[in-house]
Amino acid sequence: MAADEGDGYLRAADVLPGVCSPAVVLYGQSTDCTFPLSRVAPLDPWLGPHVADEDVVYDDQDDDQADCSVEGDLLVCRGVFAYYSGGDRVVRPRISGELSSATATFGTLDGYSYPLQLTPAAGVMEPYVFGSTPLRVWAYGPVAAAGGFARVWLRDEPRYSWTVPLPAVAEDMVDPLEIDVGGLTPGRYRITPCIGDSAASCVEVPGGITFQVGSGRLEELIPGWNRRDADRINVIFAPSGHVSLDEARRVARDLVAWDGPLLVGFDDTLLGPAASPSQLWSLEFGPFAIEPLRSARDRFNLWFLDDIVDDPLALQYSAPPFGWGAPLPDFGLPDVQVTRLDFLPPGRTRRSEAGWPSFTSPDGPTVVTRDGLEFAGAYVTLPFGYRLTQAGILAHEWGHALFDLRDEYVESSRGVTHGYPNCAPDQATAEAWWGDQIGTIDPFVDEYLSLSRHWSQWVDPELVSEITTGFLPGGCYSDREDAAVRPTGDSIMNSGVPVFGAVNRQRAEQILALWSGLAPLDADALSAWCDPVRAGDPVSACGMEVVSHVEVPAAGLLASAGATTVGCSVVSGDTNEGMTFECDPLPLRGEGPWEVTFSSRAGDRLDRIVLTAPPPPPPEPTVVPAAVVATPVPTESPAGAWLLIGGLVAVMLASAAVLVRRRLATPTDEE
Repeated sequence: MAADEGDGYLRAADVLPGVCSPAVVLYGQSTDCTFPLSRVAPLDPWLGPHVADEDVVYDDQDDDQADCSVEGDLLVCRGVFAYYSGGDRVVRPRISGELSSATATFGTLDGYSYPLQLTPAAGVMEPYVFGSTPLRVWAYGPVAAAGGFARVWLRDEPRYSWTVPLPAVAEDMVDPLEIDVGGLTPGRYRITPCIGDSAASCVEVPGGITFQVGSGRLEELIPGWNRRDADRINVIFAPSGHVSLDEARRVARDLVAWDGPLLVGFDDTLLGPAASPSQLWSLEFGPFAIEPLRSARDRFNLWFLDDIVDDPLALQYSAPPFGWGAPLPDFGLPDVQVTRLDFLPPGRTRRSEAGWPSFTSPDGPTVVTRDGLEFAGAYVTLPFGYRLTQAGILAHEWGHALFDLRDEYVESSRGVTHGYPNCAPDQATAEAWWGDQIGTIDPFVDEYLSLSRHWSQWVDPELVSEITTGFLPGGCYSDREDAAVRPTGDSIMNSGVPVFGAVNRQRAEQILALWSGLAPLDADALSAWCDPVRAGDPVSACGMEVVSHVEVPAAGLLASAGATTVGCSVVSGDTNEGMTFECDPLPLRGEGPWEVTFSSRAGDRLDRIVLTAPPPPPPEPTVVPAAVVATPVPTESPAGAWLLIGGLVAVMLASAAVLVRRRLATPTDEE
């Protein structure tokens, strides 16, 4: 239904006739159409999608139509696709299901015999590049062999443009052209061929592509967690779609379930631990709320790309030998896995998916090593209003991208899939792959059941039986029982229940064990201390504090002063919490000061402390007998003063008499 006139949302009648730029494009390329608004209002978030409808039959499905958004006083519909049909195309916005009468047009051309045309090498509509990463394109046409020029201009501001040289294309065309766009500031651009003898005289023609220049800047998803130099898998979350950077960052942190399962309320908000079961809409297990990932958090650095990637497919990747896609940009990190989070506009639904890692094994078990290992990309769609409920989907897609697990559910339209370890082609193969695990159960199922009951969440009463390892016919997409064999009736790779199952869990643990999670021991990971030196025969009592997740030699560490070296050993802690070392007493020779150095047994110097000699003791004080001094007592008259003096004299005479008597006393008297 259409939005009501008084509801405050944009209506189809508010849209005025617009324009498309470029006005002419080749088949398979895209243009951007903008429409002025007679009344500026937001789009209804619950009555989407809001799209650009073309006058062709190919875009009857919403998924094939460009999304529109309100930007200032314009309705902007970017990426309107030029279908393979010549002539002028008419574009009309569809707002809240109602088709506008306002139109914009653009022309299309067949580029088959065109002198020069460019196509993104990444296989996406809008590649993403940053830093020194070149823009990789395929160039076709007779001009391509001789080289030429291309015009680069701001996508939303075509009056600003630059001309760049276009290298000649080799005859065999094995590799795409690489165009240096490193000098461009972050933004969205379009590059089109420019035909002519020089950059000054060339004429721009249709046949270009769009691309995005980003910052490539990575920040920690979990503040304070990452160690760039640690032996870890580097997961990069790349947001795209209908979202701000702040919101995308928050949702990404929630989805990984770093602190445990998510308590999701009825409005897709995260509830606190004090919530009651009646407030809970869904209990969601993101990847780090599930074993074995929860116990292997130290095997991961989690990064967030500080850009909204405009094309959600721009960073897709599936590794050779069975994968597709151009190589990922160089993020300056080893062992990278990119997870794309696509925040869908209202009314949109798309399917999440993942590619193949380099160690995919469709025919049976292989020895997986770090040499040449590459992870696949994961694509997770986040529908408007239902974002946090996709935490389990993220964990499922990581099952593909990180561990090469197959889907175990039935979807006959996709055809059967086979692959180690969980989708065997027949009973004999299944017995060879997991016959030694029959009857085993992933113990995490008990924790899942306990938490689900606590929060009054429904759970299949037969789940324990379903998660018990056996030989289950069918599945792996097939609805035929003789097409495949899987190890369990249900798992994270089937319905999405947050339990891997024993066979899948063992595979995940084998892959995770290839990384230690530890950073090398260096000066930044250690702080040393020594007690102050005491007088006498000086001996230094020293030790060290080592931060968590650092690889410490099993033989321990050393402390040295001059020619003397002593060992230092762990007295508390471990690699997960950090460790405290105490050193054996270290004799200090000479008068000081002394330099104490701390190192590994391999000779790597880690820290140093300079100790000073204690100051000499102060001289003993000389004791002088104090004279008896009578303190005068003030009086109010001279007569009183004479009386007081007389009294003091009398006391002194009496004391003297007593002293004389004691001196004259006999020993018997003294006793």
